[in-house]
Amino acid sequence: NYDSFRAGALFDGTGLHDFCFQAHDFVGDYLPNGQAEMFTSNVSYAEGEDIFTDPETWDDYELKVNHPLRTDNNRIYLQGHGFAPTITVEWPNGETRTQTVQFRPDDPTFFLSSGVMRFDPPAGMYPDLYERRQNQLAIQGLFAPTASWDGENNELLTSSFPSMMDPAMAVDIYRGDAGLDTGTAQSIFDLDSSLVHSGQLQRIDRVNLTMDESVTLDDGTTVTFNGANEFANFQISYDPTQKWVLVSAMTMLICLVFSLVIKRRRIWIRLRPLGDDKGTSIEMAGLARTDRAGWSEEFDELYRDLLELPDPDEVEEDALFTED
Repeated sequence: NYDSFRAGALFDGTGLHDFCFQAHDFVGDYLPNGQAEMFTSNVSYAEGEDIFTDPETWDDYELKVNHPLRTDNNRIYLQGHGFAPTITVEWPNGETRTQTVQFRPDDPTFFLSSGVMRFDPPAGMYPDLYERRQNQLAIQGLFAPTASWDGENNELLTSSFPSMMDPAMAVDIYRGDAGLDTGTAQSIFDLDSSLVHSGQLQRIDRVNLTMDESVTLDDGTTVTFNGANEFANFQISYDPTQKWVLVSAMTMLICLVFSLVIKRRRIWIRLRPLGDDKGTSIEMAGLARTDRAGWSEEFDELYRDLLELPDPDEVEEDALFTED
């Protein structure tokens, strides 16, 4: 129900690729300790002209974490999930309003979530617009997919498991001007605290509700917690430079391999005049940057090549022939 768009530095938002997808469900698998094992969502999708065909003929795909749906140009990732509680408000005249609103997962392990719902009363109850705005309801609280009660009187709601096994809510119910008709944007997760501090919203009840449990307010209005549904968060990405990134990464990897294979050596040569036309003293030193056997023989060979000295094996052979 809510989305955001973020374009790259060289993209103005036009020229998007046409495709549609529909999420059918969401399943979370957990270990006994509550650790997430796998998230799965079955989706159907279509591209191009297939979008205008019957959705029953679209292609199916099982979307999982780290197993994105890859179309010709886009990638669809299953990024996250949460819960959307359902609350029904019944006014004294018998009219009802039902809302299912996603809550924010504040606890990423056991998904204790927070959020707010705002209800406008039926127009027939308050013909005067001002009076109607003064009787709006705002419900703010916590949702636990598997309720666990703590505190002195076991009234403090927490969650003990991330899947919905025993859902419950702890809510504050406010009456007054909830800001529905002001034209000012409000958070879907938090109630505007200025409305409470100014007295425009007044808390009339604080209650804990389990599945299908109701509370009756002072004017006869009933608030019922009907349960919750799971929602999923999808990320759709298009990256035209990913091939260049792959080429760059492979080039860096090859260069790294060569840097590890090539023998790195350091050689120092010092030339120092002896004076009185006695010539020049030549000193040579070497250091291997990696520990490898055979560096002394390699250095000796390099030393003789630079100074144009004869090979010691050849000197020994010449000496043997001279003796003979």
